[in-house]
Amino acid sequence: YKMPETSGKFGIYGDPDLEPQKTTSYELGLQQEITRDLKLEVTGYFRDVRNWVSTGIPIDLGGGASYFKYVNKDYSNVRGVIITVDRRFNNYYGWHIDYTFQTAEGSNSNPSEEFGAILDNSEPRRSIIPLNWDQRHTLNASAYASYRGWGGHILMQYGSGYPYTPVYTSSSLQGQTLANVLIQNSRRKQSTVNFDLKLYKEITFSRDIHGRFFININNLFDTTNEITIWGDTGRSSGTAEQSLAEENDDGNPLRPNTISDYFNHPEWYSDPRNIQFGVQVSL
Repeated sequence: YKMPETSGKFGIYGDPDLEPQKTTSYELGLQQEITRDLKLEVTGYFRDVRNWVSTGIPIDLGGGASYFKYVNKDYSNVRGVIITVDRRFNNYYGWHIDYTFQTAEGSNSNPSEEFGAILDNSEPRRSIIPLNWDQRHTLNASAYASYRGWGGHILMQYGSGYPYTPVYTSSSLQGQTLANVLIQNSRRKQSTVNFDLKLYKEITFSRDIHGRFFININNLFDTTNEITIWGDTGRSSGTAEQSLAEENDDGNPLRPNTISDYFNHPEWYSDPRNIQFGVQVSL
């Protein structure tokens, strides 16, 4: 791999003279009654952020040493639209659906990113890219019902993939690391989906004591959502680095773990199905 040139470079240091980030927000919405029980709401918004914090140019200390500090120089914006449909609770049931389309773009997601680019002898960012939290599509839906002491609620959450920066397993190119050739946040992770279910039964123990039996099931269908991924494959399940490591394996029998153990990351996935049940008592 390529060694960054960090000798004589110090920082990043804070700057008490930093200006506050300035956000200008615009929002326009419409609410419309469709039927007696049904409501539609549409909201569009735009947020413009100036004085976005980044890393400044090196400040010379003499003798080949320099230091860096945070400065106000970058920019970001968020824009989107939210569509919501609500069916109020009536005749024992109700439901809610909302969809959001949003873009979040800026010159950097982290103020320290420019510092890393400087250490790697790369140019500072000169364009707007998707930010790390730029999730283009989200959909939430819920339905709930209640009848004679019985009740239930189901919730669905869908989100399109967040951006990530693709990388290659090759170590370097002449004069510049290969990973820096690829555009940052130019690819998308896998989308995620989750269902939760809650059921309950109201009970009466006595005149003054009431309660509820309940069961909560998180991740109802035991969906395996990939949260953290390998940069070369875009998946949590595998990387070309494992194949390279296995090719160079010396087969040392004293090694406590295997190569597959090293590359296996169950914590990179969403939580599996979880079932909770119990009783609540009100005195």
